[in-house]
Amino acid sequence: MEKHLQLSIGKVSELTDISVKRLRYYDEQGLCSPAYRDPDTGYRYYEASQIATLTWIDQLRSVDIPINDIQLILESGELSTIKQAFDRQINTNHDILVDARYKYEQVIEMRSNVLIALEQTKAYSENVKVSLITTEPCKVLTMDELWVDDGIDNARRVVLSDFTRLNRYAKHSKLVAHGSDILFIYNHLWLSDHPAKPLKVRPIIQINNPPHMQVDNIKELPARQCVTASHVGPYSNIRKTYDLMINWAEDNGLQLASDTMEEYRITASMVKDNRMLITQIYIPLKGQPDPFAS
Repeated sequence: MEKHLQLSIGKVSELTDISVKRLRYYDEQGLCSPAYRDPDTGYRYYEASQIATLTWIDQLRSVDIPINDIQLILESGELSTIKQAFDRQINTNHDILVDARYKYEQVIEMRSNVLIALEQTKAYSENVKVSLITTEPCKVLTMDELWVDDGIDNARRVVLSDFTRLNRYAKHSKLVAHGSDILFIYNHLWLSDHPAKPLKVRPIIQINNPPHMQVDNIKELPARQCVTASHVGPYSNIRKTYDLMINWAEDNGLQLASDTMEEYRITASMVKDNRMLITQIYIPLKGQPDPFAS
């Protein structure tokens, strides 16, 4: 090659804005090697005609086209090969985008739950606030009912693995969980004249982005009138909060159903101080149908 046509690797880097390190990498991968190497010094020299090829390679790498696909593109020189490589990368980038959006939306939900919990712990006093609300209708991811021995104190411990399975399914399906794990408890022994033995429970998680297609384990949770209160502190003394809610309902002439929902907003896995644990309790008014009845 005539000397005046030789371009050093540094000059090519300057002309293309491709680092020397990347140029060497493209050489090592067999994408575009220098046209000439000085046998004495080992210096690499390119031809001016290689500038366009190097720029094309770098454009492809800038959108993460794999090395193998770039090799196919350069070897074939066919538009159909380029399209096929772009189609594969679009599918890959779409999956990455969906995953990133899911993670973004999920961490927003998790942060929101913590902010609510912080406000509740700040406002908490010995006088637990009880109120009557109408819950918003929502979609929930659920499992079949479970039967738990040893009463309510043991129920949450038993269903921990089931909550893990639900959350794993939600993550795999890119379903954004709203709020926290919820345990639906049938015929609660503190609310029913005929409590179930063993106790019947159903773990559920609320989701923000239900799929358009019908899925068996995604149910509609209708709006319900509920007496609600936040229990702040160890789960072992949650009975006190239930008693306050029951007395409040009686004082206000409200009849409570025997089913209840417990939402575990702040759990022992999140904080060290069990005085900061938060369980939101919802007791529906009597006369409302079982939301999970088939």
